[in-house]
Amino acid sequence: MEYDKAGLVLKKLEQSFSMHSNIRQSDINQFIRDINFSIGSAFKIYAEMDRLNIKIKKDEVSILGIYFHNYTHSWLETIQLIVNNMPEFFSLQDIYFFTQDLSEAYPENKHIKDKIRQILQKLRDDGEIVFSSDGNYHVVRKTNNMISIREYYKELDDDQKDVLDWFYDKSYTVDMLPKDMKTDRGNFLVSPAMGIWKSKNIEFATSIKQTIKGPYQDSKPVMDLDGNGTQLLLYHQQDSKTGNIILDKNNLANNIALTTNFQLKIPIGVIIEQKEKYKNRKTYKFYIGMVLGWEAGFFLIQIANKEGLVNITKSLEELEKSFEKVSTDNSDDQKFDVYNVIDARKKQERAIVIRQGQTDFRKKVLDAYNHKCAISENDVEEVLEAAHIFPYKGKDTNTINNGILLRSDLHLLFDKKLIRINQEYIVEISPQLVNTVYKKYSGIKLRLPSELKNYPNTNALMSHYYSCEF
Repeated sequence: MEYDKAGLVLKKLEQSFSMHSNIRQSDINQFIRDINFSIGSAFKIYAEMDRLNIKIKKDEVSILGIYFHNYTHSWLETIQLIVNNMPEFFSLQDIYFFTQDLSEAYPENKHIKDKIRQILQKLRDDGEIVFSSDGNYHVVRKTNNMISIREYYKELDDDQKDVLDWFYDKSYTVDMLPKDMKTDRGNFLVSPAMGIWKSKNIEFATSIKQTIKGPYQDSKPVMDLDGNGTQLLLYHQQDSKTGNIILDKNNLANNIALTTNFQLKIPIGVIIEQKEKYKNRKTYKFYIGMVLGWEAGFFLIQIANKEGLVNITKSLEELEKSFEKVSTDNSDDQKFDVYNVIDARKKQERAIVIRQGQTDFRKKVLDAYNHKCAISENDVEEVLEAAHIFPYKGKDTNTINNGILLRSDLHLLFDKKLIRINQEYIVEISPQLVNTVYKKYSGIKLRLPSELKNYPNTNALMSHYYSCEF
């Protein structure tokens, strides 16, 4: 279906090109929407435009630039997204087709092509692409993205490899821990008292242990939905008495160590206590896995399949789908839904984050808009709120250019996507509001700050604009 849509779009483009030497950005944006933001199809459009020497006439911001801004989190991730949707062989010029989109996704960077070349070099260094003798790049396609977990620790020193080899060899078996809790070479496998084991002389964690009567709400391993035999485990971070999950993640040594495993792609041994005992000794099931991320107080662990293979390329959104219907027992009489726990923790995390910097942000926005609502011009300070254009994600989004001063009811309608503001700063209202008191605001121009430097960021406005469904 996507291929058919791309073909229809190209036909429309050819008709447009036969009559004009340029095409409006708004038309390109509509074409991109028609093909459901397919990067591969967008490349075909850009390539055809280049072949016919057609230029883009800017009449609005690039919707693909907004897409990159909202759905990727770094230059590397954005270029990877483009490369992974290119033909198997592509040129540097092919990536340059996305220069304008990238400049709008990353407006602070004034050297887009230099940055593209830098990221492509990193992808070459990481073995994801190869530069061929004909001057083209070749995408290295990995079947199902499954890789032996041993590849991720082959460069470690002998003692560290010794521990991880122990877990690799014991994977999917049930047994007792050695009485001295060491490998045959004398390297510690686990902490007697703590769930996360980190040796003093290394920066990452060696193993995690889950106990039947432990204080934390971990999940049981669940089968990953991708069908490759890997399993997923939610492992609760170590908590302090503060109850602040963000501070604990960033400040407690064991949590920092597990985060390092994730950042450096270092495997972790997994030990799960079993109900059955042998000669009055506890038994455990052993695995080896990778830390794939952190979400609201839980580390997400992918357990290697029985062949020792893992796929660490999956997003958090994909991983969470495997937990949506999972229930687990932390005690004999209490069940809980892990996914609901994550959702509750996300709300707690957001509540903590929202308090950071909000008072200062509101004061700056109030001053920028001279203490008057940008739509209604209401000047009763008690009902005025500093609305975020781009959703709040911490202190970095508490900038004047990401804020508009709105009366509280208008702020709510803006957040509910019933009011939007176009790139000319004109207010538009949803059809749901046409027969309400808010109709009078349709078509008015936003009351802007007195200083140009405090104007709302147009990329952020357009991101909100296109998220409204009217």
